[in-house]
Amino acid sequence: MYEYLMHTNPTPKTQSDDDPYWGHSFRTKPSKVIRIWYTNPCGIGLDSDDIKSHASFTFLKNKSKSNIVCFSETNVHWKRLTSKHSLYNRLKRHWKSFQYVTSHNTHESLGVGQRGGTCIFCIDQPSYRIKKKGTDPTGLGRWSWIEFMGKDQYKTRIYTAYRPGNKPSSQSKLTTVYDQHKRYMRDRNIKLSPKELFDEHLTTELEQIIESGVNLVLAIDANDNIISGSFTRKMQSIGLQNVFDNPEFPPVPPTHYNGSSPISTLYSTKSLQIIQTGILQKYTGVKGDHKNMFVDISTSSFLGESMYKVVRPELRRLKLDDPRIVKRFLKYATLHLQHNNILDYSDRLAQQCTFPPTQQMTTNQEILDDQIGRAIAVGLKKCRKLHMGTIPHSAMLSELRDLNRFWMMVYNKKVGKRVSSTLLKRLSLQVNTTTRDKIQNE
Repeated sequence: MYEYLMHTNPTPKTQSDDDPYWGHSFRTKPSKVIRIWYTNPCGIGLDSDDIKSHASFTFLKNKSKSNIVCFSETNVHWKRLTSKHSLYNRLKRHWKSFQYVTSHNTHESLGVGQRGGTCIFCIDQPSYRIKKKGTDPTGLGRWSWIEFMGKDQYKTRIYTAYRPGNKPSSQSKLTTVYDQHKRYMRDRNIKLSPKELFDEHLTTELEQIIESGVNLVLAIDANDNIISGSFTRKMQSIGLQNVFDNPEFPPVPPTHYNGSSPISTLYSTKSLQIIQTGILQKYTGVKGDHKNMFVDISTSSFLGESMYKVVRPELRRLKLDDPRIVKRFLKYATLHLQHNNILDYSDRLAQQCTFPPTQQMTTNQEILDDQIGRAIAVGLKKCRKLHMGTIPHSAMLSELRDLNRFWMMVYNKKVGKRVSSTLLKRLSLQVNTTTRDKIQNE
């Protein structure tokens, strides 16, 4: 199973002629648009340092120009990943501002590499407009969503979903998404097939969202022909359109590398203004066995207004109410000015001043202003050290820690191990008597 989850397709040296690029180029992005990127990576990778994971996130950062990224079939039990390999740490390597939501089957734990699941993450400026996040209410991890709010309660919600496939072969070892859903349905005496239950639940939820006046985008691996299949007809019945249904371009190509028809797509409500769409060639973009695709939606239709820039406040090192910090700031700023002879330079300029100033005098004043700005920056950097992440333990945790250490040392002393008597006496004074008595009474 792990070989399947960590599978990466080798990148060929050249693209074949029978696999052309479809739609608009993703390298040119119009202004005032929100770009949504979608693919089924067939496993996002269990190790953040894995070649597949690293290459995929590097592409999204440097080349995709995307604002929102949707993945289906991530094949990860998110709760069992270590902190180092979590989605949060993977995103933190590339972006300063982001928000995300993930989903997986919470009813079973088949290992860290558990098939199915989805995730959405929003990057930089649009992430400040997120108001709600959610997942599949059944806990099967079939979809996840993020809701954005613009001006005057204007809302747009993005879903990413993975629709289960047909009944797997006997060699699947009962780990496929179909098998997981089947066991869930059997325990609850549900007589529908996994696909039928998925369609019923998702259609009902999306229909309620659309009726409430919220714009909608659905990125999905439908495991069904999105041109002539039944799933597309159900989406059309509730008011969603296929964003790749564009008469300017040829029919949509197969989206799976070995497929004969397109099975992945994005749907949207008609109120959203689609600017550009595109489907990349095989082995391009995020690594996996499905093609990457994107859609550009105008910001005005997505948020109801042009997106203004939100500037995050930064922590200031200089604290004017602390004379020690002010003294260090003046010290390092003055040293920078003296090292570059800025004080003498300023005196010479003051003696040469005339009115109106000449062009050379204006240039000299700009040089002086630049050097003073650099001196201030040096002083701000060195006046105070920021101790980031050093969050102290609570008083209760500190007492319990000391109590545990004290009795461990008493035990080691009792069994004959080498323990410092002085350290043991000093530690005994740190142990809170009331805490010890309370624990003993319990």
